Amino acid sequence: MNRFEERDFFEKILNSNKKEVFILYGRRRIGKSFLLKEVSKNKNALYYTARKISPKEQLKIFSMKVGEFLNFGKINFENWEDAFRILFEFSKKENLILILDEFQYMVEKNQEMLSILQLLIDEFETSKIKLILCGSSISFMEGILSYNNPLYGRKTGNLMLNPIAFKDISLFIPNYDYHFLMIVYSIGSSKIEEKESNGKAKKITQR
Repeated sequence: MNRFEERDFFEKILNSNKKEVFILYGRRRIGKSFLLKEVSKNKNALYYTARKISPKEQLKIFSMKVGEFLNFGKINFENWEDAFRILFEFSKKENLILILDEFQYMVEKNQEMLSILQLLIDEFETSKIKLILCGSSISFMEGILSYNNPLYGRKTGNLMLNPIAFKDISLFIPNYDYHFLMIVYSIGSSKIEEKESNGKAKKITQR
């Protein structure tokens, strides 16, 4: 699929009248976040990007986002089950899109989160929630798909987003010639490789 086909694909998921649990993953800077923000724009969507912070801070910030989204004002949930449960309750009445970006950061110090989501997905059979779990840690996200993971069998779909193919560049900038398209594609590819290279070097240094 090219990016336009992927956008149409996600539009169908977000507009469905049933519960959806979708897993999206791929390399950093590949366009995952942009794609999700684009398809959820002007929809009843709560978009949350996780950070590498303490579990307490993560829950505090997520609580604020939920409070704003539901017009509850300032709210502090005591645990993740309460935070997610209120959204699942809301989704029984109308479609709700919940996008958890950089999902690996939410789970790395909260392993019970996967079991909590499993519990709620199973409990709320009539929910219309569209739960999108997105991450840039390919090994972690593929682990969610494995048999021994709590979410196994709950997903309605998954997609690994790949880099834009050269043949699709002209879809975005149709008025440029072949040589210019080659330059644009080369610059984009080199920036991704540089980003990943720097990330790997940083990891090695931290050991």
